[in-house]
Amino acid sequence: MIIDMHFHGFPKFAADAINADRKATGMLETPVPVFDADEYVRVLDKFKVDIGVLSLPGPAPDHLPTPEARLNSARQINDIHAEAMARHPRRFRGFGRIPLVDPEAAVGELGRLLDELGFQGVALPTNVLGAPLDDP
Repeated sequence: MIIDMHFHGFPKFAADAINADRKATGMLETPVPVFDADEYVRVLDKFKVDIGVLSLPGPAPDHLPTPEARLNSARQINDIHAEAMARHPRRFRGFGRIPLVDPEAAVGELGRLLDELGFQGVALPTNVLGAPLDDP
């Protein structure tokens, strides 16, 4: 069995933000595609990969300005990936995103990820707003 652990699915709002930033800095060579579960299954098939573990790299949602925005962003990402996992349960697994800068919201979203949405874990960045994860 071949499992791709580095399988990023960018919701439209995330792809649009990344592409706009890259365009503004002159670095947009190939746009980040918007996540489409059916297209991703075709990619899995093309490269003979059995399972793709969905995640979203980068600082989102911790850089957003309010606790509500951070939780809403994490939930939007997680819901899109959960929908793909439900539609293609043999092809997708998921590592969700949680708003690490908001501990209570992070714990709540972690419970929702594992208990309600069927995720296998969370994707953690290497830092939170520039501070290493082990920084007190």
